Amino acid sequence: DVGQTKGKLVFNGARGFKVLFTDDRSAGAYGGRARGVHITNKDHGNIKDGSLSDFVLGAYNDWETPTANYHSSGIVAHFSHGVTEVSFDCTDNDLTLKRLFAFDENGVLIGKTAPNSQTLFSIDVKQTSNMQLIYSVEFDTKAGPKGGASDGTYFTLDNFRVRGVVSEETKAEDDITLLLLSSVLNSEPSLLYDGFEIEDELGRSSGENLIFAGTSNAFQALVCADDNLFGNLPSRVEIASAKIAKATQTTGIVVAFNYGLEKVVLTANNTPIAGEKLFAYDVDYNTIAIKTSTGNREFSVNLIDTGGRLIYAVELDAYAGKKTGAQAANPFSIRRLSGWGKMNHPVRNVLLRPMKNLVEKSAVSPSRLLTKVDFDCGVDSTGKSSGDLIFDGADGFRLVLTDDDSDGANGGQADGVHITNKKAGNSKANTADLVVGANNNWLVRGQSNYHSSGIVGRFSHGVERVRLVCTDDDATTKTLFALDESESVIGQTQPGSRRSFEIDGALTNGRLVYGFEFDTKAGEAGGSADGTYFTIDDIEIYGSATGKTARNESVVAAARRLIFLDFNSKHDSFARQQGDLVFTGSNGFRVLFTDDDSSGASGGQADGVHVTNKNYGNSKVGTSDYVLGEIGR
Repeated sequence: DVGQTKGKLVFNGARGFKVLFTDDRSAGAYGGRARGVHITNKDHGNIKDGSLSDFVLGAYNDWETPTANYHSSGIVAHFSHGVTEVSFDCTDNDLTLKRLFAFDENGVLIGKTAPNSQTLFSIDVKQTSNMQLIYSVEFDTKAGPKGGASDGTYFTLDNFRVRGVVSEETKAEDDITLLLLSSVLNSEPSLLYDGFEIEDELGRSSGENLIFAGTSNAFQALVCADDNLFGNLPSRVEIASAKIAKATQTTGIVVAFNYGLEKVVLTANNTPIAGEKLFAYDVDYNTIAIKTSTGNREFSVNLIDTGGRLIYAVELDAYAGKKTGAQAANPFSIRRLSGWGKMNHPVRNVLLRPMKNLVEKSAVSPSRLLTKVDFDCGVDSTGKSSGDLIFDGADGFRLVLTDDDSDGANGGQADGVHITNKKAGNSKANTADLVVGANNNWLVRGQSNYHSSGIVGRFSHGVERVRLVCTDDDATTKTLFALDESESVIGQTQPGSRRSFEIDGALTNGRLVYGFEFDTKAGEAGGSADGTYFTIDDIEIYGSATGKTARNESVVAAARRLIFLDFNSKHDSFARQQGDLVFTGSNGFRVLFTDDDSSGASGGQADGVHVTNKNYGNSKVGTSDYVLGEIGR
């Protein structure tokens, strides 16, 4: 790669694109835990074994013999930005079956190939859910650490190819640094407490906070109850029997660090509590990640989870901040904690010392109410009562309500939503208590609307909790779906009707929620296609007011048109009529049209697209109303 033959290897592509290869973190009987990957002409699983000129890539597992590495762990590739297609040759020397798995930018599985061996493996956006871009791939028997060195399959790959659009906004250097997580994660932890010492650095076994040194004395950790850190209240912590750090009251427990860390792993000791999570905070105590247990009472958070932001504190609790574990039957407690970091990472402004006021300001509660909408004013924030409705909340937060784009026999295609006291599916019909429903066709004009399409909400930035009330007038069941930034489903409630629905990080594996859909099925599959009528009321949205999770407003404001193309200009924004055509819309938005790279007997390989009024497949042939088509033979 750029200088190494083994470990985490980075390769530079066109115009800043980078790919990082590493292993799948599996650790089984066949080859143990790999140390990244290596470029090799050795066995096992290598049909090119012994070649002096044709090298391949394999996981860098243990060596069975001096000339045979197990090559048993899965091979993972991370990309500096989303791509459209990934392919390579499987160079295994037997027919044991593997798959190619594709993941989105949050590491969620979005597609996979059929099992195969000794062949070309390829996956593109047409094989991913909702045509999502691919941010990483894994070549393995199973996704994640479950396959690899655990199942005795040895394999390698060669001729790795990646296709995609090069974005001028790609921050390849930043992204690849994030993926590397730096070499510190391959070293010993900077902080390691496998059982806490009976006394802290100041000889105390209990107090409002306790101070512990790291494996390097430069690193320190402060342990306290959550209301002590966030509210300066008198709760205490203590080192109990068996070297357990625990809160003395039914509160969460916080560990704060003097240096920003890249990874923290914590093992809880308390009886499992419903909804418990590990909250990670930045230097200003803003929530930057929420993680649930990975099993065996272990919680883990790293830079990928935080979007590259260093971790200055973690909290074990059911709620972040001082809305805490007081609802729990037992205090939260910690048995083991490990942290990885560098001394050259920025140090906290306030040194960790035994004092009531660890920080100069209280943290902003991440569970703040951003907006509550009861619809009783009859209009949205722009004065509209139907269509794509916009509701402005605290500190610039915005909620947009629209429909799910379903187009079925029961109500047809909705035109957004509307605020109403009409039937159908409305238990508050003909009262002064208004609700919102999809603006479908009318059963009886002015009296009864189908209200059959799903209701979709989009947010101006990621939030932690969404609550709403189903105001249906029958018992047909619906589900509240949580959506990520690309509007993929990341969690859902149990089906129900005529009750409140709530979704938070416990149902999304700690991921922020960028939107919701209330429907029988996610996407266009439910809604007006299945004959269910329903409305909702009293939407409450909680989260941080920070802009760090903000996304482009044009993504949220569904009513804003980014571009409209009728092709009657006969050329793109650069005066081209054919090839890869680029059209510029509002606020810098661009769309690029090209062909699908097919090459068959009917038309051959296309050379992009063209603006045309010619045949074939054109009902507007010979007119002044131009269309877009591929340009083949």
